[in-house]
Formats: sequence, structure tokens, C-alpha cells
Amino acid sequence: MKSYWLQSGFFTLLDKLTQMAFNLGGILILLRLLDKETSSAWALFLTVTAFIEIGRTGLLQNGMVTYLTTTEKTEHPKILSASLFLNLSLSTMCVIGLIIGSFLIRNVFDYPQLPHLLRIYAMTTFVFSALYQFNFVQQAHMDYKGLFVAGFVKNGILFAYIVYLAVLKKEISLTNLAICQFISAFPSSVVAYWMARKYLNFSKLDWHWVGKLFDYGKFTFGTNIATMTYKSVDKLMLGGLLKEMVSTYDVAIRVNNIAEVPTTTLATILFPQSAKRNHAEGASSSKYLYEKSVGVLLGLILPMVVFIIVFADWIVKIIGGAKFAESAPTLRLTIFYGVFMAFAIQFGTMLDAIGKPKINFYITSLGAIVNLICNYLFIKQFGFYGACYGTLTAMSIMFIIMQITLNRMIGVQTLHCFAYILPFYKGVIQKISGIFAPKKPTDGEIRIETTPKAVETTVQKDVPAMNKVMKIEPVKPYKRRVYIEDL
Repeated sequence: MKSYWLQSGFFTLLDKLTQMAFNLGGILILLRLLDKETSSAWALFLTVTAFIEIGRTGLLQNGMVTYLTTTEKTEHPKILSASLFLNLSLSTMCVIGLIIGSFLIRNVFDYPQLPHLLRIYAMTTFVFSALYQFNFVQQAHMDYKGLFVAGFVKNGILFAYIVYLAVLKKEISLTNLAICQFISAFPSSVVAYWMARKYLNFSKLDWHWVGKLFDYGKFTFGTNIATMTYKSVDKLMLGGLLKEMVSTYDVAIRVNNIAEVPTTTLATILFPQSAKRNHAEGASSSKYLYEKSVGVLLGLILPMVVFIIVFADWIVKIIGGAKFAESAPTLRLTIFYGVFMAFAIQFGTMLDAIGKPKINFYITSLGAIVNLICNYLFIKQFGFYGACYGTLTAMSIMFIIMQITLNRMIGVQTLHCFAYILPFYKGVIQKISGIFAPKKPTDGEIRIETTPKAVETTVQKDVPAMNKVMKIEPVKPYKRRVYIEDL
């Protein structure tokens, strides 16, 4: 079990960190080379396309992972075939929706380039359907190495292209950026297939499994869309009400994404383990996993919150340059989003894992509506900073609702989450000190490096007379380590 958490956590964290580094590095360059309106258009494009990817994940990922980890292997080919059918069906609908939406979106957002970008992404999302299919299969088998490699290729190509344009001082076109994103979908999908091929075993389409996966995924799909709305409504409303302020707000959100890396990393590796343990042990295991995982996340996030509050001006200047200096006060407010998201994301993960996606959908949808209302009222009243006040107000309300729900369903005690913070810090300190402190024999312990023959002689002659107990553990071939301890 320990090796699972270490290995999966290592590759998942590496995937999130490299993704964050490539995205943040690309934005860092673009913010300096593009004007505020153009960079705002690109930020909105990424926000709109994120709805599609998060929706695909909701419909396919959790159902596939849950059933592949809790059913007999004879059913796996049927599950994979049903999942592939749903994936292709959803991708086709996304393509149609993007093409139609590209003609309608200009009525909402006054960005001339945005419709053309969406039409390019209509082709991209269909290729990405293969990438996500292979990634979900690997996650279901708790194999995260392939996710990291495929993600590295996907994000690395776009980042390399941005660096290339900046170094050669070429004109940056949003259309060319979208085309590069489309091109990156092919090699990343090939890599994902190569890493997942050992798990791929399809069968004739079973409509029973199609219905079962759809019934499970439809609420998670809705939940993910509601979550994305919940997280993005502030940016979308700024795009409609205060056009050029989107990029300024987006700078603060980019920094917040750093604080969310531990949260999303742990959620990725926690879900299959939670589903498996809940199936075998019941709700008590889910209560423990939620409380401890949130406690660990708070232990990671809180130092980052303090650091960012103190150095917000310096951080903004590095990421966006002097023209985005007004993002610093915003960053000091939005950094608290990460604290609330530590609870919210694990809330959704846990409800999906215990087979309650419908409840998760209803509560998350309520959160999206509350956030929409709060943002509209606060932006109208306070302008740009109203987006921060509105979102924090909505998050506070939903935090209370989510904790009451978890308490009634699996007995979660919110204060227990905070109780795990100090032990987490102590464990980290002990691990670090253990690395640098050489291990020494304890009192009353004799350690002898010897050959098997010498061990046999020592046992026969000395140990009975000394009234000792001897433990023998392998050290190297043809050597054994002998511990002799007083009774």
C-alpha cells in the first residue's frame, strides 16, 4: 500500500507540476508580448475549452475507474468498449456544439478572434478523445507513469512553440497557437496508447454496460460542468462586463493554480483507492481518508498562502510584468480559494467514490448558482474586486453545506481535518532529519557482519549461554546481519 501512494503520488505530482510549469511559463511569455485584450481573449478561450475537457472527464473517468477496480476481469473488455462508445459519442456532440457555439459566442463576448479559435478546437477535441480514453484506462489500473509522459508531450509542444516565437521575435497569432495545440494532440495520443496498450482489451459492444456507465457518469458529468462554472463564473462575468480586466484577474488565478496542485494530485490518486476501499470496508474508511487527506492538503497549502500574501507584489511582477501590478491585491484575496478548494474537491471525490454522484451533482450545481448570483451582485457593486468578494462569499456558504452533508453521510468531523496538520509537519521533519542522520545501533544491540558459516558457529556456541534472542536479516548475497538483544 505504501508503495502505491509513493509511486502514484510521485508521477501524478510530477504530471501536475510539469503541466503547471508549461502553462505558467507560456502565459508568462504571452502576457509580456500580447496586449491586454488579446491575452484576455486567449484566457477566455482556455476557459471555454476547459468546460469540454472537464465534462468528458466527468462522463467517462469516474465510472470507468470505479467499475474496473470493483468488477471481475472478465467484464473489463465490455466496460472498455462501452466507455469508448460513450467517448466517441460525446466527442461528436462537442464538435457540433463548438461549431454552432462559435457563431453564437460573439453575441456574449466581444472578442473577434474567439469564434475562429473554437472552430479549430472542434477538431482538436476529437483527437483528444483518444488521449483521455487511454489515460483513464491507466488510472483505473493505478498506473500513472503514462499520464505523466503523455501530458508532458501535450503541454511541452505548445510551450516550446511559444518559446520559439519569443526567441525569434516572431508575431504571435492566437490562431497559430490553437493550431499548435491541435498538432500536439497527435503525438500525445500515440504516447498514451503505447503506455496503455497492455490494458486494452475490447469486446463486442454491450448496451447494458453503456447504460450503466452513462447512468453513473451523467451526474458526474453534470457535477464537473457545475464545478467548472463554479470556478469560472467570475472570469466569464468579467469578460462580459469588464472586457480588458480578464487577463488581470487571470494572472491571480494562475498563481492560485499552483496552490491547487497538491489538491488535484491527491484527488487523482485518492479516487480509485477510495472506491476500492469503500467497496471492501464501508463508509468508515471514506471518513478517515477524507479527514486525513484534507489535513495533509491544508498542511501543504497554508504555508503557500502565507508566502503569497507577503510576496504578492513580487510574484505578480515576475509573472505578468509591471502592467499587471493591480493583480497583487486580487491575488491576496483569491489565494484563499485554494483553502476552500481543498475541502470542496475532496468532497466531490469522496461522494463519487461512495457511489453518491447524484448528491454531488445537486450540491455542486447549487454552488454554481450561488456563485453566479454573488458575482453578479458584487461585480455590479464593487467592480473588478467584486469578483473576488463574490466568489469568497459563495465558497463560504458552500463550505458549510458540504461539511454538513459529509457529517450526515459518513460522519466526517471537520475539526478532525485540522488535527492532522501538526502530525503531518512532524512526519515531514522526521523524514528530513532521518535522511541526514546516520542510523546507529540502539542500546543493548550488537551488530555483526559475518558469513553464513560464522553465524551458525555463533548461534551454537554463544547465544544459549548469553540467554539472548537472535534475529537474522538478509543484507547482501552471502552475508547476513545479526542482531542480538537482551531478553
